[in-house]
Amino acid sequence: MPYISEKTKLAGTEYDKRIKLTMEDKKEVCYLYEASKYSIHGLAKKFKVSRRLIQFILFPERLVKARANRDWQKYYTKKKNRGYMKKHRRYKQTLYKLGLLKL
Repeated sequence: MPYISEKTKLAGTEYDKRIKLTMEDKKEVCYLYEASKYSIHGLAKKFKVSRRLIQFILFPERLVKARANRDWQKYYTKKKNRGYMKKHRRYKQTLYKLGLLKL
């Protein structure tokens, strides 16, 4: 039986775990890179994210190219996805039980 919170959307809320950097962080990344204070690798360490994410922020055309080539599919397996979805549903249910998530 599905969780009661199954249909609730988390995208764009403060509880969305997929968002690694806020808009302010992204602006700071651009500023620090353009001011030549940090390299891409240094920024990735400073913000505790991957180099690839920093590159996508600095060079959006690379993200478009990666999506067009379906680069992301090399990391995807059905077994992994099933586990991630199960974990995500439990996370949403926990938020719902704590009263942090509205239906």
